[in-house]
Amino acid sequence: MILGVIFGSILCILFEFNKAIKRENFSFKTFIKLNIIPALINISCGLVLIWAKDDVDIYFKITKFSSIVLGMSGQTIFKKIIGVFDKKTNTYLGINK
Repeated sequence: MILGVIFGSILCILFEFNKAIKRENFSFKTFIKLNIIPALINISCGLVLIWAKDDVDIYFKITKFSSIVLGMSGQTIFKKIIGVFDKKTNTYLGINK
């Protein structure tokens, strides 16, 4: 289960890398800087959910496949939250102005 969360997070980073490498001004250092914090937060939250598996089992059955999905979706959600607070990105919320 723990490996599933880590695998899902790495898989999501590889998908992001695949999109980012096509850009003209691609910088690996910038890519790591933008993706390391969401990955670490995602992995830690996923590990907490797996650690509390007995309590969460009532609401959500954690299997090998669902732990991979948990890793991928958590990474995407944290990236979107960081994007809302990015001052370079226009959002409908207006938080970044």
